[in-house]
Amino acid sequence: MLRELQAQAEGDFIIGQNSKMKDVAQLIVRVAATPTTVLILGESGTGKELVARAIHRYSNLRDKPLITVNCTGLAPTLLESELFGHKRGAFTGAVADKPGLFEMADGGTIFLDEVGDMPPDMQSRLLRVLQTGESKPVGDVVTRKVRVRVIAATNRLLVKALAAGEFREDLFYRFNAFTITLSPLRERTEDISVLAHHFLRKAEAKVNKKVDRFTPQALDLLKRYPWPGNLRELENIIERAVVLATSRQIEVALLPLHLQENGPVPMRAGESFREAKERAVARVEREAIERFLGQARGNVSAAAKRAGIARRNFHAVRRPCRHVLGVERHARAHEERGAGPVGARADEGRPPRPRATTSWAGMPISGSWSGAISPARTSASRARTASARPRPTEPGGSHRRRPRAAWMTRHPRTAAAAATTSPSVTCSMLPTMWRSGST
Repeated sequence: MLRELQAQAEGDFIIGQNSKMKDVAQLIVRVAATPTTVLILGESGTGKELVARAIHRYSNLRDKPLITVNCTGLAPTLLESELFGHKRGAFTGAVADKPGLFEMADGGTIFLDEVGDMPPDMQSRLLRVLQTGESKPVGDVVTRKVRVRVIAATNRLLVKALAAGEFREDLFYRFNAFTITLSPLRERTEDISVLAHHFLRKAEAKVNKKVDRFTPQALDLLKRYPWPGNLRELENIIERAVVLATSRQIEVALLPLHLQENGPVPMRAGESFREAKERAVARVEREAIERFLGQARGNVSAAAKRAGIARRNFHAVRRPCRHVLGVERHARAHEERGAGPVGARADEGRPPRPRATTSWAGMPISGSWSGAISPARTSASRARTASARPRPTEPGGSHRRRPRAAWMTRHPRTAAAAATTSPSVTCSMLPTMWRSGST
């Protein structure tokens, strides 16, 4: 039976060369012939339903129905009616008797997907079915005997759900009789080549396009990617590449940008070592920032604390890496459109257009303006600003201006600038109170 399971890639369940998946195949063979309840654990997209179908296929109940239920796809009240059925008039809209899925699966197998997210009140009713094999429809007083093999799956850590009080302890130990744990795709790098070609043949038949191979660079990029979406993400990316392909092979340019960024940093034409280094460092910083922000749930202060740097430094690292990666993404998209390198311009042979340079005062610096601005011009602008400020009003209604010497003697630089139109400043231009200590 194990050889048959390895030879047939029924659905998308492929064992490959990974040692953990070979152990999973052994567990499937041993538990398939028994009526034992099975709990399948694994991340989303690792193929839990495929394992359940393989167990049913190689069991003694293969000729009986296999009913699949998504426990998160229905509201709690509707889920109860779907699993156990209802009597006519049990609730609004119940116009006729309806058998539950447990009754429909009598003598066969029922697969409860995402059982870790089942509401607490439904967990108690499910426990009753597992213990006694009795099912009672909603609104009925008569129980019915059902003989069903139950296979459950979840992507949650049920041990943590037990500690948080979100999952019943007795139901957990009822499911925990036989457990199969599936490894994520990032731990099966030796199987990515086999899985990629399998999904390529599947997408080729679905899209009706002749694409039968990968370039070595594209296959290497698939092996480098961590695959957070596991098998489901790999299948969707390959199908997208087949749709975009114009030849018989999958190239790197057909893969999504976030997948290309995970590969080695290529040197572009005309790019210096410093620019390539900045892009590589920005990529590493971006990945670290995303990881720390994800762990802190978007809290910048907590993310900076996890990173071991100050919050200000965390922002300082965040801004340039976003800019460099944005320029890199724009350059790659520009080249993919066939417009050539980003640096190539239609007016490349023409002399550069002169650009205006501004000083700190906002005036262009060119020709005679290249020197420093004279103190007289600066003092005049300050005097205009000071005269435009609102002044207090006396009780009689007249404005009283404070003498200029009264406020200008506070700052010797300002007083010196107001006393001369020459760029040079002498000691005689300083106020008396500042000249007392001069020699």
